[in-house]
Amino acid sequence: AELSAALETLPETTADGAEEGRAIAFFGHQGGVGTTALAINTAFALAGEKRRVAILDANVQFGSVAAQLCVVPESDLSHAIRELNAGAILPLTVAGRDPSIAVTASPSDMLAAEAVTPQEVGRVLIELRRSFDVVVVDTAPALDAIALAVLDLSETIVIVTEANSPTIAGTARLLRMLKDLGFGERRIRLVINKYRSANDVISPAIVAEQLGREVDDIVPFVAPVAAASHRGVPALFERAAGPYREAVVRLAKEVGRRDGRG
Repeated sequence: AELSAALETLPETTADGAEEGRAIAFFGHQGGVGTTALAINTAFALAGEKRRVAILDANVQFGSVAAQLCVVPESDLSHAIRELNAGAILPLTVAGRDPSIAVTASPSDMLAAEAVTPQEVGRVLIELRRSFDVVVVDTAPALDAIALAVLDLSETIVIVTEANSPTIAGTARLLRMLKDLGFGERRIRLVINKYRSANDVISPAIVAEQLGREVDDIVPFVAPVAAASHRGVPALFERAAGPYREAVVRLAKEVGRRDGRG
């Protein structure tokens, strides 16, 4: 409640009058649904539109953004917090070449990770929004105080699920919780990730019926996505990942629009 009250007092523009960047949070209620890979690839798709893009790994204890990009961070979230407290410039790691994105990785030190507070993550996200057109945030699969701070600061919340019964049941509970917490439906975008076919899994129509809302995006399963993560290359750039690339580019266009949902 204190964080929400403080955020309401913040200006929506930077000190020089420029409009702040959008924050897009990716959230999945359980591991294994591909939330991190989808967040990374969406970030690169947005960068491909000539936008200045940053990705913040807010899975503070066990984040894997840096590992999936195969980069050794020059700094991480705990360093960023110390620099902000000292009034210094936010340190960043650059990943990719053309396009490239700026990365704030999760803390490499577990003791430092335990000391990170929701308010500090919020400050880092606000600072990133002042410097970039879009900030993509990967979250931990837990609706804790840090995740809520990120969701509060995000115009769009991408809920990542899969088309199987256990995951859909958890997603239904998550959507109810977000509604009870005051997150409006227009801020939420529901994505079925790693979709195979109607013969293999529950159809999107049945998922929508069970969740009581439409499915916004369907991202197909393609083998190169897993292979790309192992090699530290976004699947977006794999030749054999055409259907996946098309779906991610569509998602990026939707979440990147200021007049879109959120």
